[in-house]
Amino acid sequence: MYYFGEGIDQNDAEAYKWLKLSADQNYPPAQCLLGNMYRFGDGVEVDYDEALKLYKTSAEKGFPVALRNMGEMYEDGYGVEQNKAESFNWYKSAAEANDAVAQFYLGKMYYFGEGVEENYAEAFKWLKLSSDQNYPRAQCLLGNMYRFGDGVEVDYDEALKLYKASAEKGFPLAMCNVGDMYNFGIGVEQDVEEAFKWYGPAAEAGDEAAQCSMGDIYAFEKQNYSEALKWYKLSAAQGSPIGLCGMGVMYEHGYGVEQDYEEAYKWYELAAQKGNAIAQCGLGELYEDGNGVEQNYSEALKWYELSVEQDCEEAQYRLGLMYLEGKGVPANKEEALRLLRFAAKNGYEDAAEKLEELGEALES
Repeated sequence: MYYFGEGIDQNDAEAYKWLKLSADQNYPPAQCLLGNMYRFGDGVEVDYDEALKLYKTSAEKGFPVALRNMGEMYEDGYGVEQNKAESFNWYKSAAEANDAVAQFYLGKMYYFGEGVEENYAEAFKWLKLSSDQNYPRAQCLLGNMYRFGDGVEVDYDEALKLYKASAEKGFPLAMCNVGDMYNFGIGVEQDVEEAFKWYGPAAEAGDEAAQCSMGDIYAFEKQNYSEALKWYKLSAAQGSPIGLCGMGVMYEHGYGVEQDYEEAYKWYELAAQKGNAIAQCGLGELYEDGNGVEQNYSEALKWYELSVEQDCEEAQYRLGLMYLEGKGVPANKEEALRLLRFAAKNGYEDAAEKLEELGEALES
């Protein structure tokens, strides 16, 4: 009660006193909670060795939370050398004791192949057990399995149901995923306003993907550039490639800010180095036109090619034009048409118009 402030003012000193007395009598929950105090520095100096000792003592008596905490210590390398395989073993013991959080951890490790070979069937089993205990992170990841067909048949209705169950418990990633379903019309009728309602709380809670989506909706649906800039900046501050790219777009086109190609270059480069295809294309365009940087066709080609590798339709179009016009490369109409056709098939209207202008069919 003192530790959590339940029915009394929160008081770490009093919590420590009583938990220590109980732990000294070998009561496993007290040993585990006292381990938390040492692990997180609640009223005492952080001491991972002491935390580990207390967790292990509690875990050896079969206390599920202590078993799970041992897994966390090995997974994150607190007081021990990081060891995913050892972490997996502790989580499995806790999961078998019906600890919902450990069941999620175990499912996640099977899903991503961390510390164990990837196995969607096992991932589903453990995530389902955790989800059935209403653990929001498990509900969200299980939703992903249904959405993307990972080890199960694609079922958008089930994915949305799980995302919503998780989101209603305040899990930001699930809120963002519900937003995505409505924003892109995945299993539901596309509804940007409904998406906006779900993205908002997730963005406020610090979810970087939701912050980017808020930026996109404000910029391209509501034309409220000051709000768009706010959300892109928050996302970019977390290192999100999409947020960084969004900042580049705002400065390149002068949306809500004075147009500044040098500033656009700065943001695009940060995003491009993280592999963002749109930023790579934007960087290529700046090099091609000499905006904010010295004109350099070789650099433009490099960034367009990286973007094309990720199937960016605008980069396909722009690289196609460079081959058509012989910019930085020998003119090659065959390669130009190949790229323009890819871009047109991907829905890039300028590419379709260029093919029509050249008297070339969409199909070779």
